Amino acid sequence: MPGFFEALSNRQEPLKKIYTVTVEGKTLEVSHTKKLEVLKIGEENYMINPSKTGDTIILKPKKTVCFPKLSKSVEGILFQDNNPFWAVSQGKGGHTWKTE
Repeated sequence: MPGFFEALSNRQEPLKKIYTVTVEGKTLEVSHTKKLEVLKIGEENYMINPSKTGDTIILKPKKTVCFPKLSKSVEGILFQDNNPFWAVSQGKGGHTWKTE
């Protein structure tokens, strides 16, 4: 077996797998677990957070939805028999839509 041990000692190190994700048009190198997380949630739900040490990816903040509420006011819509689906007119002591 001449040359076997020399060939074994001269072999190259196996290439390490590089995991990348594309967020906001920019390709970044991430760990395997982060790559799986981004694939699970979706690349469109992440944004780039620039910092002094380098760009990192973080989840986009969730948007809160405010729905309007019908509340009593000084002047607003008057309803027939207090039925909010049957508006009669506008006047004093009515209701208005307010977002909170």
